[in-house]
Amino acid sequence: MAEEENKVLMHRLIEEIMNRRNLHAVDEIFADDFVDHQGGLGPTGGREAVKAFVAALTGGFRDMRFEVVNMVAEGDRVFTHVVGHGTHSGDFAGIPATGRDVTAAGMSVVRVAHGKVVERWNITDFAGLMQQITS
Repeated sequence: MAEEENKVLMHRLIEEIMNRRNLHAVDEIFADDFVDHQGGLGPTGGREAVKAFVAALTGGFRDMRFEVVNMVAEGDRVFTHVVGHGTHSGDFAGIPATGRDVTAAGMSVVRVAHGKVVERWNITDFAGLMQQITS
């Protein structure tokens, strides 16, 4: 039963935070002591880092929508593969809007405890995303 509840939490994260841009939901979904392991950059943490990331991404791609390609839960871990589609309609990473349509894929594993995301390992194809807006 916990595995299904953890998947529901991940669907809520994607829909409410990433697709609806509801940053208030970050405080409900992520634990106070959340730690993010972002693609080899070492651990970062906190809800404010999540909010800043979502704001930067959705500021540059205002219509970006994410869809779940695959989701698997086992124990306290949930693996999620998502693909986002949107238009480069604002500044992103110092690059002014190009109006180009983009597709970005990402995969993450989260650890859930007491109904909240406490840890995440994430890999996003930022190189592919940057190539789409700069070439």
